[in-house]
Amino acid sequence: MPKTRFLIFLISLFFVFLFSPAQAHTTSLSVQEAQEMIQAHAGDPQFILLDVRAPELYEQGHIPGARLINYYATNFVRQVSQLNREATILLYCHHGRQSPLALRAMKKLRFKELYILDGGFTAWAEAGLPVEP
Repeated sequence: MPKTRFLIFLISLFFVFLFSPAQAHTTSLSVQEAQEMIQAHAGDPQFILLDVRAPELYEQGHIPGARLINYYATNFVRQVSQLNREATILLYCHHGRQSPLALRAMKKLRFKELYILDGGFTAWAEAGLPVEP
C-alpha cells in the first residue's frame, strides 16, 4: 500500500509541474526606467516595444518604435503568439489598465521576460518624452 501512495504522489507531482504555467519575469517600470530600457535595446531584434491600445489611439500618437497589437482585438492571442517568446518585451497601454491583462495572457503563452510601463502612454507623454504621430 505505501508504494501505491508514493506512486500516486509522484504522478500528482508530475502533473503539477507539467501543467503549471512557466514563470515569466515581470516588472513594472517607471517612465524613466522604460526610456532607459528602450535606449539600451535600440536596434536589438530581441527587444519588442508593444502598444496594446486601440488602433485609433496608436495613430494619434505612440512611443517611437512601438508595434501595435490591440489587446481587445479578437485575434490578439494569435498575433502575440507569433512574437519571440525569448525576447524582452515592454508593454504599454493608455493608462496602465490593459497592459496587465495583456501581460497575463502572454504569461499563459510562456513569454519569458515581460515589463509594463507604469502609467502607460499617458505617463510617457506627460513626461515630455518623444511621441510619433
